[in-house]
Amino acid sequence: VSEPAGWDDTLAILRQLHNPTFAMALAALWRDVFIHTGFAAVQAALARWKLPNEDSGGALMLLRDEEVVQGADFHPWPRVQRLLISPRAEELVRFCEAVDVALGGGFAGTGYCRTKLSLPAAALNPPPLITGEDLKQLGIALGPAYKEILEVVRDEQLEGRISSLADALELIRTRFGDQMRRK
Repeated sequence: VSEPAGWDDTLAILRQLHNPTFAMALAALWRDVFIHTGFAAVQAALARWKLPNEDSGGALMLLRDEEVVQGADFHPWPRVQRLLISPRAEELVRFCEAVDVALGGGFAGTGYCRTKLSLPAAALNPPPLITGEDLKQLGIALGPAYKEILEVVRDEQLEGRISSLADALELIRTRFGDQMRRK
């Protein structure tokens, strides 16, 4: 921890963590270092500790994604949604809530994420409109384009701009038609 104020912040965050996972406590301990030196420095330090990936990876995820959660109301919904459907979403939001309370942050994004986590599963994470199999049937060659196409379609779906398979297919034809095999 870089300075006395940083240590005070660390202790305040630790006090606000209720039933924390080890990764949450670890993230609180390394947060000030992360802010001042960045992700790579903390990653290297944690690697030297030889902790299980569950713990070191979890702490790194919390540190990396804290900013997105705290500013969730300013980030594109698909970016936030992908965090909120991840296996450690509840842990991430709990960590951010502790930081908010400890530092008096008043980050609206954390409350926004808490509200979104209370949505029914189908609303938070609706089934994708299209799959890789659909792309194959469209004649799109297997490769890196699949990931890009699936992400674009998913983002448009989550933003509410498309809502059906027909919409997804039209989007693909419009934006990625050059990658489709001519029949």
